[in-house]
Amino acid sequence: MGSSLQSNGGGLAAGDGAMFDLAMAARKSARRRREIVGASLDGEAWELLVEAFLARLGRRRDALPLVPERGALREALDPVVCAGLAVLLPAQEEGGVRLELSAEGRKRFRRYFATMARDEAQAAALGAR
Repeated sequence: MGSSLQSNGGGLAAGDGAMFDLAMAARKSARRRREIVGASLDGEAWELLVEAFLARLGRRRDALPLVPERGALREALDPVVCAGLAVLLPAQEEGGVRLELSAEGRKRFRRYFATMARDEAQAAALGAR
């Protein structure tokens, strides 16, 4: 599933090179996310998973994100729940459930963020040369 667009070399208008680089970095990030986290999620579903990760880092179960019990957002989280990376807990709020990462989910998120930080540090080091 590779792309023939490997460099921003030819055919780009002035100023499009930086946009090309940003798009390639975003695609690489999404690919890494799929490989490490084990799910292809974007948008609000991804943000809720990050929120759940941050809530556990802060050791605040009360800060776990609230997800509607039914609907597209809840269904978007199904692959992560089915893979055992997250669990849905009953919430006191009617019509909602709390999203919490499992131990395996937290481990994968740590690895993902560590990988992204390492990649950014390497890119910054190359840019400083």
